Amino acid sequence: MGMVVGLSGGIASGKTTTARFLEKEHKFVYLRYSLLMKQLLEEQAQPVNDATLLAIGQKLEEELGGHGVSNLLMRDYDSSKNYVIDGLRHISDYEYFRARFEDEFFLLYLDIPEQVRMERFMNRGGERDVSKKTFLERSRHIMEHEVPLLRHKASVVVSNDTSFSLETQISSLILNWLTKPDEKILC
Repeated sequence: MGMVVGLSGGIASGKTTTARFLEKEHKFVYLRYSLLMKQLLEEQAQPVNDATLLAIGQKLEEELGGHGVSNLLMRDYDSSKNYVIDGLRHISDYEYFRARFEDEFFLLYLDIPEQVRMERFMNRGGERDVSKKTFLERSRHIMEHEVPLLRHKASVVVSNDTSFSLETQISSLILNWLTKPDEKILC
């Protein structure tokens, strides 16, 4: 059975950077709830923006229940591959992956102070609003309320503001999990 790694942490904590690293360097299949929502919005010819993404996510949670969205995300699961899920936000998502994949599921929580996350968010640039106000609104949105609780469920908590490179820490974890999946580590 393939390994499934869920990533959690606050906004701008490094989840996408970590997920893309696992995809590129370790050949993980990259999955993200917001990409699923984007695909569904596009299929319905709806505009794709922060508001519509949050709205469709909440609507799917209500219609499909706690595990319905995760089932939808994993609909093409292939046990010969490893997967990384960018952005676990709910205890029910964690419970789904733990129940479905048991010892092959690992939750990695990226820990970083809010001030550092806000600076990273504001330095992103691009077309999206990267103001302090937007960071604070998104960080306090109802969809983010359970994220801190996932820290206590994590297989490992990685500090993303240390002198150790994030990529080195992640590669070490993956190697450890592939060879000794029942050990828990705190970085």
